[in-house]
Amino acid sequence: MELRHIGNYLYDTPLYWTLIFSPLALFGIYFLVRRKHEQNLSDIAKMRNKKAAKISKKRLKAARKFIKENKEAQVYEELLRALWQYMADKLLIDQARLTRDTVLEMLNKYSVSQETVNKLIEVADMCEMAQYAPTATRIPIQEAYQQTSNLLVQLDRELK
Repeated sequence: MELRHIGNYLYDTPLYWTLIFSPLALFGIYFLVRRKHEQNLSDIAKMRNKKAAKISKKRLKAARKFIKENKEAQVYEELLRALWQYMADKLLIDQARLTRDTVLEMLNKYSVSQETVNKLIEVADMCEMAQYAPTATRIPIQEAYQQTSNLLVQLDRELK
């Protein structure tokens, strides 16, 4: 019986080595990406700060929906929630410590302009008066929505 050489063997080809090392490379990449993701999730302060604008936009969207449904009380409630939740997340204030004085103190610490601080107080007062004193003179809900939206944009610019 005579033995003959038929051709190249699989283990000598680049395809063979690629198939051997690609799972190891993919596992390494997966491990690095997963570790980075876990680090980001563990930094709660960074995540709250990052999601502050997103959450406030959801609340403003809900307020817009209530405007279309002509539900004034819910509009002012959502506007107020959007404002205070944004401030809590952006300034890293716990819900238990979230008071007007704490927010104003933190805004001064971040060197936010006095004009923006005054606008915050004005918008918060307007929403609270409309929500808790329905017989009081109030501005139209569309204007209240616009003022709150503009204020959140201004705060976002100044708190970066």
